[in-house]
Amino acid sequence: GALGLQPDEVMMVGDNSHDIQAAQNAGVASVAVGWAFRGPEYLSQFAPDYLIHDPDELVGIVEAKRNGAAPTR
Repeated sequence: GALGLQPDEVMMVGDNSHDIQAAQNAGVASVAVGWAFRGPEYLSQFAPDYLIHDPDELVGIVEAKRNGAAPTR
């Protein structure tokens, strides 16, 4: 890519089904935010890689990926 990143180094964070689908189409990890207007139940239908309920959870996912650990999904 233009930024020199590999797909496993990228995550798409979003609050809509389109965000999750865009991440899946791009071959990158998708992170759905549970505080979205439509709620976590709606977003979970689109099988995001991660569904977080607090912004601090995103920090944990990024740190785990940076350290080479497989973050919990």
